[in-house]
Formats: sequence, structure tokens, C-alpha cells
Amino acid sequence: MFDFVDVNGNRYFYSSPHQIYDSNGNRLTVSFSPLLPLQDYGPVGGADDSSTWAQAMSQAASLFNSTKVRQLIQVPAGTTTIGTGAALPSMVGIPWGLVGMGSMKSNIKISPSYSGNVFVWQESWISNSESSGSFVDLTQAAFGPVISGLSILGNTTSVNQQNAIVFYNRNDLALLSDLFIGYVPGNAFACGKVNGVGSGGQAYMRESSLRNVRVYNCGLSSVPAVDIDSNATTSADATNSIDIAGLRIFGSAGKGMVIQSNSNNSAVRQIRITNLQIEGLQGGTSGDLLTINNNVVGGSVNSIMINNCTLLNPGTGASAIKFVMTSGASAPYEIDFSGQLGCSIGTTCTGVNILALRTSRIHLSGLDMGGSGTAMNVGPTSGGVGSDIVFDCKENNTYTIDASAAGLLQFPQFSNFTSGAASNTATLTNAPVSGNPTKWVPVYDPLTATTRYSPLW
Repeated sequence: MFDFVDVNGNRYFYSSPHQIYDSNGNRLTVSFSPLLPLQDYGPVGGADDSSTWAQAMSQAASLFNSTKVRQLIQVPAGTTTIGTGAALPSMVGIPWGLVGMGSMKSNIKISPSYSGNVFVWQESWISNSESSGSFVDLTQAAFGPVISGLSILGNTTSVNQQNAIVFYNRNDLALLSDLFIGYVPGNAFACGKVNGVGSGGQAYMRESSLRNVRVYNCGLSSVPAVDIDSNATTSADATNSIDIAGLRIFGSAGKGMVIQSNSNNSAVRQIRITNLQIEGLQGGTSGDLLTINNNVVGGSVNSIMINNCTLLNPGTGASAIKFVMTSGASAPYEIDFSGQLGCSIGTTCTGVNILALRTSRIHLSGLDMGGSGTAMNVGPTSGGVGSDIVFDCKENNTYTIDASAAGLLQFPQFSNFTSGAASNTATLTNAPVSGNPTKWVPVYDPLTATTRYSPLW
């Protein structure tokens, strides 16, 4: 126990920066730091610490409302469990955060009995009242959630859907870094979801970053492990300006990652992804690894840049990367993808599945189908396949291309000019110079999966 005297001569006692008492032993709500140590609000490390979490989150909301300073709950090293002992408070318009000592060091365990969303942010955004166009009024600021340096661990035997981190409605300037989210039967991360709390039916995430996030064995057969979404029932903005680096998704029960729009207003756009790795379970039990848009609601997705991406082992009948849209909507466009794809040996899957796409580029440094499956499938123009699709892959594979879309794809080929002996059956009588050709240049025809030859003299 320590003591101090303020400028007015009043004496106080404290055992930590957030347990402060006056001379009569009354606890005061005084804060010297935006860090709220979780253990200051109750026991940690027991079978169910949900009451401690509820106290800490309520204090974070109270302090933010009084000071307009974002409060960060500090998760200690070790394991804390969230169960059903106490309901976690709703945090609307509170840009609170979670900060641990590092992933796999500060661990948050979700009890199998828990059901629903675990950590929720909603309406943590830059509203019109906070920005005049020339400055931001920090006394009204309610944006910038932070989640960093911790693990969230579920249990796939739970009969309940559990979603680890969910951003509802409008959220801006969020930062997620150094996270391990594993064995959660539901979304490991989702944004752009709508629940109608103060948003007028608008839901999106903007100007946010995910860095070094690992997602293992999450999702359900109908719930993707990572879901980047946008919703709106009225004219509104959409999810945009998201930077993702070092995201690794392994062994999802269903789809690995979905980038989609459930809004027919603004487009989901300007998502920049580097060093993405999505790997399904060996044996082909996972769903599509990466899906661009959906075939349910008529939203638009464009301007997605994915570099140095590895997609391995989609499930049987699934795809490594899939482009879709709903009937009558806008096909995804300006998608720039580069990386490598692969399927497990004996698994019949599709590498690139284009059901709706236009004006995009796919560059593959490697495409290994494991001896079976289709390297690329392209659907008909009636389903949303448009022009100016560049597919750049040096490997010869099996392609299935609808006849209506055959002339819309471009296949850059980079072949070495190797010498080939001329044969009598290939002699040209009207050659530009006398004699037979001295070189035969192999040119792979992806439409018929045939290597053809062009003569050179």
C-alpha cells in the first residue's frame, strides 16, 4: 500500500493505479493511465473469470465516457477464462481495447458453455460530429479500437457458435496485431456486420489494419473463419482501406476467408493484402480457401490487391480461390492476385474458380493440382464473366473454360526459343527463305490443353 498527497493537501492511498482510496477507506474512480490491468477488477485464472471481465469492461466504458481517452484492458500473462457466470456489457461507441503480453503468453480461454460473440466493438467510428473536414475533435472521438498481443482459445467440441472478435456497424482505425485465435467454432474475426444499434442499418470497417494474425481450426461449415463484410440498407459508405499483412489461416471447418459485400450501395474496395497463407486440412475437409464476394446479395467488390499469397489444400469439391456474384449484380473487378496454389494428392478440387470476374489479373508462380482436379474453371458470361481477365501461369494444367468466355481471357506465355529439327511432313513450300524451319517454338494452348508449334527460320 502506497500513499500520496494531492495539490490541495488531501491524502490518498493506493495498491495499484486503479485501486485508490481516500483517508476513510473509500475507493475512488481515479485513473492515471489508459491501461486497466484486468486483475485489478477481480480474480483471474479461475474456472470462470467473466465477472472480472464484466467489471473491467464497464470501467473502460465509464472512463472513456468521462475522459474521452481510449481505455485498454491489460491482459496479464497466463490464462483467463470467459464463461457464463456474468454477461459481458454492450460497448456501443466505446473504442476500448485489449492489450496482452504477447500471443501464446496472455491467453483468453472461451468456455465450451459460452454462446455467441465474445468481444464486440460497435459504432467506434469517425462520425460527422467529430470531424469538420479540417480537424478532429478528440473530445468527441470514439474511434480506433486496439487488440494486440494475446491469444483467444475456444474448443471445437462446443455445441454453441462462438465468435471471437466481431465488429458491428461502423468502425474506423482499428488495429489488430500479434494475435493467435484458435479452435473457435465460429468467426475468428468478422467486420461489417449489422445489428441495428445506432447505425441506421449501416455496417463497415475503414482505415484499419490486421498484422501478424494467426487463425487455427476456426469457423463452421457455414461460417467462415475470417469474414470481411459490409452491410447497408440505405445509402452509405462500405468497408474500404483495409491493410492486412501476415494473416495465416489453417484448417478452417468451412470457408477460410471471405471478402464480400451485402450492400447494393457503395462497393467494398481498396483492400491490400500481403503474405497471406490459407491452408485447408489434409484430406480435403475444408471449404473454399479464399472467396471474393458472395452469391446471395447484390453487392460489389473491387480494387483488391493480394500479393505473395499461398493457398493450399482446399476441400474436395472446393476451390483455392473463388470469384462469385449474385444474379444481376456487378461482378468483382480490378482484382490483382499473385501467389501460388496447391491441392492435396488425391483431392479433387479447383485451383482458380471464376464464376464472376472482369478486368483483373491473376499471376501464379506455382499451380500444383496434386495430380487431379481442375487448375482453372471459368463459367459463362451469363453468370458474370467479363472481359480483360489476364491469367498468367507458366505451368501446363487442365483448364475448363465455357465457350462464351473463351475469347475474354488472356494467357501471356513466356517460352524459350529452343531448336527443333524440321521434318519432311512439316516442310513449308512457300517459306520466306529456302529450306525447312530451323526452330519450332512451343506455344501452349490453354483452351485445348495442347502444346502447338510455330516454325521459325
